[in-house]
Amino acid sequence: MITESSEQLPVTEQANPRTTNLSNLSAAGIVELMNDEDARVAEAVKLVLPNVATTVEEIVKRMQAGGRLFYIGTGTSGPAWSVGRGGMSANFWRAARVGTKV
Repeated sequence: MITESSEQLPVTEQANPRTTNLSNLSAAGIVELMNDEDARVAEAVKLVLPNVATTVEEIVKRMQAGGRLFYIGTGTSGPAWSVGRGGMSANFWRAARVGTKV
């Protein structure tokens, strides 16, 4: 079996050093830590906003040319699909054949 060092793994797959003591925290400590970690997400996304905007523009271009958008993943594809659908009607999504959840 080949094991990868944490430096070779994507950051999303590495152990979080800030949560190594999670089992020893009180409920209040755990939810505070969760809140602190959640706050870090917005900071990280802000650093790549130009890349996100470019990606959105490319997705729109492809969808306007008849392409479809697939949501594929473990755990987050369902909520992302729901958010992506926004307030648009089910008829729109059926007619457009976009927003397919896998």
